[in-house]
Amino acid sequence: MATIDPVLLGALRFGIGVLALWPIAVWSGQRWPSRSDLPSVVALGLLFFAAFPILFNLALSLTTAARGALTLSTLPLLTMGLGAALRVEKPTIRKMIGTIFAVGSMAGMLQLS
Repeated sequence: MATIDPVLLGALRFGIGVLALWPIAVWSGQRWPSRSDLPSVVALGLLFFAAFPILFNLALSLTTAARGALTLSTLPLLTMGLGAALRVEKPTIRKMIGTIFAVGSMAGMLQLS
């Protein structure tokens, strides 16, 4: 079975997404971020839509798909914890139950396999 380089896969995903969504963003007539916010918006965009997929695909080449799925399932937990630590978002019972369910169900599925 042929393999594809994880860095290339992440770059293709990002590049195709930009090509597909750029015309929609330009023609939609929505307000763009102010010039002072552009560096932050670009940095976050590159971090979450370029660096993350490339690095995650690279990491998946070093482990199993099951472990990669478990890692991804912890993102809600990490996000909720970071939001609470930065006092940006209050963790509610509903959010905690949802997060525990997301991580717990993936861990349970791994136990079955």
